[in-house]
Amino acid sequence: MRIHRNLRPQDLFVLFRFLSPAARHYRQIDLAFELGLSATEVGHSIRRLIQSKLIHETRKPDRLAMVEFLLYGVKYFYPVEIGAISHGVVTAHSAPPISKNFRQNKVEDFYVWPTPEGEVLGQSITPLFSTAPQLYKSCPPVYELVTLLDAIRLNIPQVQEFAEQELLSRINLALGNAEVGHDPMTAQLQL
Repeated sequence: MRIHRNLRPQDLFVLFRFLSPAARHYRQIDLAFELGLSATEVGHSIRRLIQSKLIHETRKPDRLAMVEFLLYGVKYFYPVEIGAISHGVVTAHSAPPISKNFRQNKVEDFYVWPTPEGEVLGQSITPLFSTAPQLYKSCPPVYELVTLLDAIRLNIPQVQEFAEQELLSRINLALGNAEVGHDPMTAQLQL
């Protein structure tokens, strides 16, 4: 069996889950259930995250590497694919972490991951990984972080700025440093 050495989109779900110290001690099968992945996928993700230096052997994320990759690399590695209007689960700036900061009046203003179970009509975005819409119910903390990542990936300046600040705040809070500047470069240097 061939093991992929390059990061895959589902690896970000595992990375985000490891922001919780308790989750670093979960069994792979428990992480798999929460994230909608197989235990084998979780194992491969952990190896790729360690190899890429985004987490340590202890499964603790490396703050500087994580911030640098999420803010500056992800939108190029995994560009947004916008599709037709459809029903789905809200993401990007249409989702709760930052939705209160943006006025959304028309269907085209909302962004969703398309799914038949979705309750919101909006512009569809192909999710980073097929199980992303399930995160809304199975693992809300990871769902919120993935939606922030989608807001960054959309590359809309005002939306991106809000999403970067919220993502930095959550990473710093989880990893023990609550100080975050307004400029992502400044915030990164404070890490």
